[in-house]
Amino acid sequence: SDVCTAPSLQLALDASRQGVVLLKNNKNTLPLDNKTVSSIANIGPNANNNGVMEGNYHGTAPFLISVQTGLQMYVKNVNYQMGVDMNSKNTSGIPAAVSAAKEADVTILVMGLDQSQESEGHDRSSIAIPGEQSDCITQVAAAAKGPVILVILSGGCVDISAFRDSDNVDAIIWAGYPGMYGGQAIADVIFGRFNPTGRITQTFYLSSYTDDIKMDDMNMRPNSATSSVGRGYRYYPGKVVYPFGSGMSYTTFECGDVTESNGKLMTTVKNTGSVDGGAAVLVYFVPNKAGENGVELKRLVGFGRADMLKAGGSQQLSMDIYPEFLNGQEHKDMDGKYMSSCPGAM
Repeated sequence: SDVCTAPSLQLALDASRQGVVLLKNNKNTLPLDNKTVSSIANIGPNANNNGVMEGNYHGTAPFLISVQTGLQMYVKNVNYQMGVDMNSKNTSGIPAAVSAAKEADVTILVMGLDQSQESEGHDRSSIAIPGEQSDCITQVAAAAKGPVILVILSGGCVDISAFRDSDNVDAIIWAGYPGMYGGQAIADVIFGRFNPTGRITQTFYLSSYTDDIKMDDMNMRPNSATSSVGRGYRYYPGKVVYPFGSGMSYTTFECGDVTESNGKLMTTVKNTGSVDGGAAVLVYFVPNKAGENGVELKRLVGFGRADMLKAGGSQQLSMDIYPEFLNGQEHKDMDGKYMSSCPGAM
């Protein structure tokens, strides 16, 4: 009686929705309107893949909703084509995928990784998108009749810089391994039932990063003695595909200055756009000598969330300071400043 209750199912759906991250949205392509979209081409090795929703650690889900099923909640005519396998040289499915994209009002490419590519005890040696997925994306996006949305399902980062910069790809979503409601949550974001609030939890590096970093050097900071270039948003100063914390909304936000009182951080977030939406706000500490002699570039010290702000509305957030910073030497010295980061701000 206490398993899969209505509140528990709603919590699972909310978590899936909140984990969807909008990374690109040229010309406000998203959200789509299902009143004007009558056909979709749904393409890719993850486009109709139930299992990819679960990732590596999971219980027994009562059901799994694929992206195909999620899209069909909004548009009945969804033409699924795999296009390419997850990781092989077989390109025989690309022509059918191209044909589908030429006919559809909207094309959605669902690519990325699965447990055959990354899992406990199975590490990748490359962060390039595997197999012939890039070729499939490129050909399909060039041929598509309507807008092209790229959805990446993965646990780790993949280099999607070519599509970030491509005029043929209108929007990019990253959804991790989003759980049993994953396909519905992705569709809810694509069609605007849920205004995205997710922000990526890792740095998305260029594929060349694995050539620059030595995997047996565990130092986080750049190290000239070992030629290490540094790791993570705190210590890596180089160019990346998407920095830690990236994430957009269908509206715009402004965050005010950050103040501290009694172990709390305070800032005000305002919805400056025309659409209601929630905001996940990050607060960083930026040292005055950031990047010098091993000093971090910045560090996340707190975060907060406004679940829903009406257009034009604002909310003051009170956020706990991470104990390791609050009780550490950096906080004692306070040789730096706090910086707030709103959705859309990198």
